[in-house]
Amino acid sequence: PMSDELFEVLKNRTHYGEYVFPSPETGRPYRSMQRVFERAILKAGLANKGLTIYSCRRARLTAWNEVDPVAAMKAAGHELNSNVHYRNYVTVSDKRLNSLVTEVA
Repeated sequence: PMSDELFEVLKNRTHYGEYVFPSPETGRPYRSMQRVFERAILKAGLANKGLTIYSCRRARLTAWNEVDPVAAMKAAGHELNSNVHYRNYVTVSDKRLNSLVTEVA
């Protein structure tokens, strides 16, 4: 899923080929996103903070779970009610528990 704003940005970008983010050297998709990710982390000044591609995915899916767990599962490509999804991405904080109590009361 993507926002309408992101869709417009991608739709109006200069096209270099059939791929959304091609390698400028080859025009083909990147074989590994790891080097691209590492360069972005360096450029953002976030080196040595323990960030990984997976940690970014996990943070986003965890945040989406607080809004809509079923949609978050679908966006992640997990089967609905997947144990993998609940085990790895669904966190129940004290804040979430307290919000249940205050909403019901």
